[in-house]
Amino acid sequence: MEFTGFLGFGAIPLRPILGLSLTVPMNQLTAGEVPSVDALGEKEGRYPADVSRILQLSFLAPDIIEAILNGRQPIELNSQMLTRLGTLPPDWLAQRRLLGFLV
Repeated sequence: MEFTGFLGFGAIPLRPILGLSLTVPMNQLTAGEVPSVDALGEKEGRYPADVSRILQLSFLAPDIIEAILNGRQPIELNSQMLTRLGTLPPDWLAQRRLLGFLV
């Protein structure tokens, strides 16, 4: 199943960004089809912490996602860095600073 992130403008595939095979639509969680991140992790055979880290990436700024998909991200920004992030700031400007798009 392909995980697509909700960005308000539509959905974009996150699998190419992450290089991960896990992936569940976020709308299953928000629609209540899956009651929790724990249940989602169990359903997909992943740890809830892994699922949480992946789900938060669906809230990346659209220009960051576009840059990643087009291979224009900062050299240090890779799937390992994305999956090891702590809490992703909801503010897109703060995301750009954190991920090296602004110096």
